[in-house]
Amino acid sequence: MNREDGLVKVRKLQKKLEELIRIRDFRRAAEVTYVLSQIYLDLGQEENAVASAKESLELFDKCAMETEKDCATLFGELEGVLIPSLIHQEVVLRKMRTRIPGF
Repeated sequence: MNREDGLVKVRKLQKKLEELIRIRDFRRAAEVTYVLSQIYLDLGQEENAVASAKESLELFDKCAMETEKDCATLFGELEGVLIPSLIHQEVVLRKMRTRIPGF
């Protein structure tokens, strides 16, 4: 992904995130921040990626993530980033640890 396309995607997702937080849809917001973390990594912006991943974890912590249905992705894909079919805190942690040793 080139830098310009990546930044356009980030802006779109940030706008979506603001709306989801405003309406207190923390579950969808958690997926958006996960995707933001992956896009930031692709852009080489490790600090922003870490911040987004941590926000994703905090948002998932606000949600009931106990059953497969709770963990089923709500988006599937956002801005070209595929979201695992089951997404929860451990998935975010594993993904970040594979891309940023020591996360």
